[in-house]
Amino acid sequence: MLICVLCLSCTIFVSDKCQYWEDLSDTRQNAILQTLHVDVRILMLYQHQMTLSDDDGSEEILNTLCSQTDGYKKIFYFYVFNDMLQSSDGALREMMGTYCLRYVMDNPAFTMNYFSNHSGISKEYSSSIGTEIYHNNMDVDAFKHHLLSSIRQKSLQVYTKDFIREVLQVYDSM
Repeated sequence: MLICVLCLSCTIFVSDKCQYWEDLSDTRQNAILQTLHVDVRILMLYQHQMTLSDDDGSEEILNTLCSQTDGYKKIFYFYVFNDMLQSSDGALREMMGTYCLRYVMDNPAFTMNYFSNHSGISKEYSSSIGTEIYHNNMDVDAFKHHLLSSIRQKSLQVYTKDFIREVLQVYDSM
């Protein structure tokens, strides 16, 4: 199977399909982890040997996970971030909205493609983003415009409208 890195979106593709961390075999994941240079705390999060709280160290890790990366590091960080989002609660959960919004805005096609096949995590993001937009009095129209104008693939445009609808339902319920 031919794997190449598409520089325009900094995502790994296999036969024109986005590839994500959980698409890789355990053997491939382990081999990649041997070559990736990542913060040891992120590896500990991945291995469930550490949890985050609402402190400065957690913010530093979240900033790293949401940083602009590519290739295997991107899909690994996205996986770890999603795992954290799904297990977060309390003050950490409140912090996550900022990072969910940032990640989606910085990686619209990558996230919408993933969410279109993973409704559970999509709902986590839409809930966090809707809450974040509401509590920070952000411009909903700018959010919608950015996402819709960033997606070129027709099938993802349809899904993106559904995702925005979910975000707005959370926003309107506040």
